[in-house]
Amino acid sequence: MKRIISILSICVFLFGSISMVASAEEKDEGYTYYDESNVTKEDDIRYDLIGPSPRWAYVSNATLSVSYDGTNACCYVYISKLSNCTKVTGTMILYKKSGSSYTKMAEWGNITSSGDYLSRYRESPVPRGYTYKLVFDGTAYGTTGSEPIYLSTESTF
Repeated sequence: MKRIISILSICVFLFGSISMVASAEEKDEGYTYYDESNVTKEDDIRYDLIGPSPRWAYVSNATLSVSYDGTNACCYVYISKLSNCTKVTGTMILYKKSGSSYTKMAEWGNITSSGDYLSRYRESPVPRGYTYKLVFDGTAYGTTGSEPIYLSTESTF
């Protein structure tokens, strides 16, 4: 009888611990970890909230904006360089949208960085009641090569 009880106790102990490990899971900051399979399930990324973010080898941050001051389109570009970037150059172009086509309203070329960043603000008189597209088309030069930097934004005013 003692032998049967000890065999049953061992079986309960072995099967009970296996089933506990198989169903064990931990939850930590939106992640679920399954111990047995090493499968990790991550929550879906909400790109509609954060938006996709470009990654560059020579640029750490870039901002492009177009706004309206009552008379002018106010155009601004800011590009922060990484330590391995020697310079950033480019052209900023403002377009007016009419239907499905764009008309160039202003262009500012030969924009070049000075120091650790590139920062330029320009204005152009524009009529109200249209959608405007601002584009920065440039190149970042680094210690081991170069890469294109293309930024675009639209605003209606």
